[in-house]
Amino acid sequence: MPSQIRFKEIKVKMKLSFLLAALMFTAAFAQRAFADTYDITLLAGTSTAVYGYGSFTYNPAATTDPFSNFTVTWDSIVFNLTSGANSTPDQMYGCDYGVSISVFTFLTNAGCQENQGEAWGAGVGSDEATFYFDENGIPLLYTNSTGPGLLGEDGEFTVTDITPPEPRHLNPPPSCCLAQDFSG
Repeated sequence: MPSQIRFKEIKVKMKLSFLLAALMFTAAFAQRAFADTYDITLLAGTSTAVYGYGSFTYNPAATTDPFSNFTVTWDSIVFNLTSGANSTPDQMYGCDYGVSISVFTFLTNAGCQENQGEAWGAGVGSDEATFYFDENGIPLLYTNSTGPGLLGEDGEFTVTDITPPEPRHLNPPPSCCLAQDFSG
């Protein structure tokens, strides 16, 4: 009888060990639940001269409104593109071989950032300024703002992920701990 009790104890401990291992494996390979922050640099045409800058935060796990804090500053005018980025559906763009892509993919795809020096544009009217990201002459994402500005400008842009690396909270256990003796 004591050997049957001992066998059941070992069996329970083994099940717990396997459950713990499964949880550790799942946690180690789980998708990130954090948003990343990106910097945007607006270049003058195809040169390296900087005409403006911006940033946005993108959370791929968000089921609605994955963009936040999406602003661009050009000629001292701040444009808020958050609402437009969150409401623009996936579309087909020539810069990504004509497949349907999201605004985020458009912004982070090097082919879309170049677009023959016209991947973004900005200009002013009599009482408002306009900023847009452009794909083959078609504004993809645009907004207006008030403020004095220069004549129109356009160019290429770059997007850089500035999010610090995610800390690894769950490192694999040392090999010494994987094979524990549960005999007693």
